[in-house]
Amino acid sequence: HPNGDLAASLLERLEDEAADSDVPVLIFGHHHIWLPEEDTRDDGFFGIMPGASEALQRAIARHPNIRGYFAGHTHRNRRRFVAATGDVPYVEVSSTKDFPGGWAEYRIHEGTLVQVFRRVSTPRALAWTDRTRGMFGGIYPAYSFGELGDRCFEIDLRP
Repeated sequence: HPNGDLAASLLERLEDEAADSDVPVLIFGHHHIWLPEEDTRDDGFFGIMPGASEALQRAIARHPNIRGYFAGHTHRNRRRFVAATGDVPYVEVSSTKDFPGGWAEYRIHEGTLVQVFRRVSTPRALAWTDRTRGMFGGIYPAYSFGELGDRCFEIDLRP
């Protein structure tokens, strides 16, 4: 599928890995998930297709040791939740190539994962992010930057 999809075999492997793990599991993918509480159900959805997203959410709900899903396809900073999976965050991380020009650093401490947003800092890179700030008719900063809680936060790794 040109957007995001998940094969049944991949979901089965994920569930097997989560069931066999005695430590927290973090899922990293390219596409963000479809959220039933927020997104329109559409076959042209820009992320993981609705049916596959629901299957992934059901798998996450069955395995309390899965503690987060992380993606970057949208090039924006956003953290959302699904009622069916409780406090498990679905995280989107911006791109280094466009405004705000950053990435996520992950620090793992006993029982906690911390996401820290880092921004490019060389003059050349900052000049480029200033140039890309005006994309989409000037609304790109509102789309991509996110709130502080979307960029920097802690996740309790204990189920």
